[in-house]
This record gives sequence, C-alpha cells and structure tokens, in this order.
Amino acid sequence: GVDAPSVNGEVLALVKNGLPAGIYRICSTNSSTNHQPVIVPVAQDGSLDDYAYFTAK
Repeated sequence: GVDAPSVNGEVLALVKNGLPAGIYRICSTNSSTNHQPVIVPVAQDGSLDDYAYFTAK
C-alpha cells in the first residue's frame, strides 16, 4: 500500500518498469494512522472510499 502522507494534496507511487497496456482500477480507503476504518453512523461509500479507472497504453 501507499502509506506516505500527501504533498500539496497529491500522493505519488512510482511503478518500476511501468504497467502493461490495459485498463486498470485504482482504489483508496481512508483510515486512521493505525489502520482503523473511519467510523460513520451509516454504511456509506463515496468520500470514504474512492475508485478510479485509467488506461495504460
């Protein structure tokens, strides 16, 4: 996982030798510093968990 804090609101993870061509999904989950999940009153998605799709050519 990527555990480094963001710099100017961005998190960077280098992928050695890049990725093979294809369509990928990247996911993020918010947690505390000791990896406890974020507690909300109702099971929610959205701002707590985020997914993005991208294409590597």
